[in-house]
Amino acid sequence: MLFFLMLICISVFAKHKKHKKKSTCKSNIVSVLMHRTACYGTCQDYYIHINNDGVVTYTGVRFTPDTGIFTKEIPIDNVKSIFDKLTGFQVDTCLDLYPNKIPDLPGLNFDIVYKNKTKKIYCANFGPYFLKDIAKSIDEIGKKTDNNWKLIPKTTKN
Repeated sequence: MLFFLMLICISVFAKHKKHKKKSTCKSNIVSVLMHRTACYGTCQDYYIHINNDGVVTYTGVRFTPDTGIFTKEIPIDNVKSIFDKLTGFQVDTCLDLYPNKIPDLPGLNFDIVYKNKTKKIYCANFGPYFLKDIAKSIDEIGKKTDNNWKLIPKTTKN
């Protein structure tokens, strides 16, 4: 009797533990990092990093409404939408660097981490149109239009 009671407790615990596991986007892509760089003026300089588990990190560097590192979780469907665009447009076949034709313009860079490689694209704003379209979608995710963003406090070094 005691054996069966222990067996039931273990199975309930295992089932509960299984449901607590965080879901991830089923994709060959692990994460994407987009960086909009500064220009000679007051262009916003920031990073938006999206993980396949729905964790988004926004880092405002310069000329952004909020500077610092902020994080929030988004629905996996939103992650899947971005990752599907990256896969559908085969961004892994893009050039690593597109020539910058206007030096004063802010840059647009991507780091796409796949399970087995990393694809970096620099000066994507001079690349194929779909890179700018993907960047707009990532910008929408990175907008701080809700109160779900949490500021990551700076750590001080002694």
